[in-house]
Amino acid sequence: MQVSNFGVQLPLGLGIVFLCLAWKWPKVQKRLAEKRFLLWLWRLFWALFAGWMISLLGFFVVLHNQSSDDYTPGVEPQALVVLGSSTPNAKVSPTLALRLDKAFALAQLYPRAMVVVSGGRDRGQILTEAQVMGEYLRQRGLQPSRILQEDVSSSTYENLLFTRNLLLQKGWGKDSALIVVTSDFHTLRAHCIANRAGLSQVRMVGAQTPLYLRYNAWLREYFAFVSGWIFKEF
Repeated sequence: MQVSNFGVQLPLGLGIVFLCLAWKWPKVQKRLAEKRFLLWLWRLFWALFAGWMISLLGFFVVLHNQSSDDYTPGVEPQALVVLGSSTPNAKVSPTLALRLDKAFALAQLYPRAMVVVSGGRDRGQILTEAQVMGEYLRQRGLQPSRILQEDVSSSTYENLLFTRNLLLQKGWGKDSALIVVTSDFHTLRAHCIANRAGLSQVRMVGAQTPLYLRYNAWLREYFAFVSGWIFKEF
């Protein structure tokens, strides 16, 4: 998950634009006074920008309300599914480690549940995300017999679809109760995608995102959610 890409570049780009506007503000004012069409475009831009900011703030509020670290036990799941993230140099990232730690805690709460780690091979990597995740859980003390690896997926939809197929091959029913563990900001979109992938009895559990990554990740997720809605990914 490269939250440092778009989630950092967009605020940086906006900051540069606003600094340039402030620097050239007298000239900007003069041009706007001279050109009524430019003034109309200027006002339209700020109206659209304000609308975007309101929608972004609303999305952040929804994510904040879902980002509580509290977990209320419910129906016992037959499997816990951990969605993968990038594993540079065959190491779990801080974000992925928090997902796996959350899954490990749930595995202690539900000792009969299998744990599915889902994620394929990142570009340039030797091991798949699933292999790295499985090894992390084994080092934490989870019994190897409880771990299933789905190691060919390359997107959230494939994570969930291929996991569903894997569980069906293992004899689970179509309506088996599952808990999907991902990052807190990802639960909303992941739940929508899970429904599309045919997982009807699924519950999302979000691991908190490190504070230094959180708001950049939320910004990135806003555009991912909008893109998914536009292109009917869920």
